[in-house]
Amino acid sequence: MSDKEKAIATTSKKRKRSKASTPSPYANYAKNLLNDVEKENQLLPSTDPIKFSNLYCELHFPKYQRTNLNIEKKLVFPNDVRRAINGHILELGLDFVDGHLGRINTSWVKEFYCNFFRTTLDSVHLRGREILITKAAIREALLCRPRTDDTCAYQQADVAIHCMTFDYEMLKRVIAIPDSPWVMDSGNKKPKGMLFTYLSREAKTWKHIFAHYVLPAIHFLEIPMDMLVLIGCVMEGKEVDFPRLIRQSMWGAHIRGLLSFPTLVTSMIELADVPWEDGDVTPPPPDDDDKEVTIPWGGWVHEKPLPRHRFRARVVVEVAQPSSSAAAAGPSSASASATAAPLPPPPAPEPTYLLVQRLFRFMERSKCRIM
Repeated sequence: MSDKEKAIATTSKKRKRSKASTPSPYANYAKNLLNDVEKENQLLPSTDPIKFSNLYCELHFPKYQRTNLNIEKKLVFPNDVRRAINGHILELGLDFVDGHLGRINTSWVKEFYCNFFRTTLDSVHLRGREILITKAAIREALLCRPRTDDTCAYQQADVAIHCMTFDYEMLKRVIAIPDSPWVMDSGNKKPKGMLFTYLSREAKTWKHIFAHYVLPAIHFLEIPMDMLVLIGCVMEGKEVDFPRLIRQSMWGAHIRGLLSFPTLVTSMIELADVPWEDGDVTPPPPDDDDKEVTIPWGGWVHEKPLPRHRFRARVVVEVAQPSSSAAAAGPSSASASATAAPLPPPPAPEPTYLLVQRLFRFMERSKCRIM
């Protein structure tokens, strides 16, 4: 082996080794992985017990002081879908989507998320008070309408997805334009999302709303399945436990990203009668352009669907009679050209969820025949 070939082989080995040893930065998203020292610090008292729950929160407070807020804004809906959006808001009692936005205490918000150190907490310590973060407390702060029963369409859909009984085609008919493709997972087992460009205009509007008030997100290219399911539930008029989803999003802000729902957090702390202090910081007043945000801000990304790229090889079959030169060449050249013709690729395997649903339907039909 020459020196050049050895160098290429060594470089490729290094690439493979480094690729395998570098984990994805999103592999542990929404998981608060603590080392032994951090676990021990959560059990030790803080030097300022009025301000911090434990030593762990006190040591992590500088990080939250540098973190920005994801401030809610008043949204202006597009004219062509405003009637449908307002109808669902009234029907499902989502007044917080288009409600009045109160003031924000930035100091409170940063101390709140700093002391929100465990996902199982029912209350967060803040300046000697306990701020309830239960679903009931969030519902009271949002002025949500009490739900008629304990069923949540979003939770039911989540269970159906895990059991591979969820009807993805029905969801597609509700939220997307006709013949829209899914984005499949790596194993081609089930859909994991859809490109934003294939959503209907009403679904795109709900995506902007929920990214602002329920599931904070800044990515608008590929929409994950949890957001699509939530959009589908609301567009079908099904009841969803929004305080539960907001509670989960609060914990996600503790792990990574901006500090979400500052207006909601401030109102929850005010309900606990925490007094304002002279050193408390509030955000600067918004400019005239920032008071209201018109959907879509920055456009719809793509007004027209992206062209689909087909990677299927095409086989050209010539039906014309062979020319005189081909006839003179004899059968050997004909057989050689036939061998050189490309073969069609094998059909792609069906996604696993379709096979499972087909199996369930077959079992139901068999059960009906036996009975």
